[in-house]
Amino acid sequence: MYSPSWLKVLAFHEQHGIIWNGLTIPFLIGAERLLNEKQSKYSVKDFFENVNNLTTPITILKCSQIHEFVIGTLDNETQLLLNKNPNTYLRIGNIICTDESLKEFRTADDFSAFCSAEYEKIIQTNTFSLQNGTWRTFDSHELENIKRSAKM
Repeated sequence: MYSPSWLKVLAFHEQHGIIWNGLTIPFLIGAERLLNEKQSKYSVKDFFENVNNLTTPITILKCSQIHEFVIGTLDNETQLLLNKNPNTYLRIGNIICTDESLKEFRTADDFSAFCSAEYEKIIQTNTFSLQNGTWRTFDSHELENIKRSAKM
């Protein structure tokens, strides 16, 4: 089974304390394109197909600092809460929403379509990183961390 490179990027950033809540969908798509030459046209649709095929769900929330959806790995605390009460968080497919940001979406396909509309232009221009409200290309520090994550 194909394991997306963006999953390593996400784990690396979490394990090294580089991020707190997660990474944006465009960032993860850009990382996938960078690390996997076969995925040079990797899209939002491809991202959600990979999410649906993961053995472990991912988490999502709308980050209050950057006002964008961020993806995270399922941590132990969230897993314990879900073990006690599976209805603690909204779950759409393989996505566990740890806030109220997905309540307007009924299915994973609805959310995927929204993200395609929201992020496709950003992805087409290779502006995968958000800084001060503006999408831009990866900087040298981000590129270094993405490449380091591939060695995990």
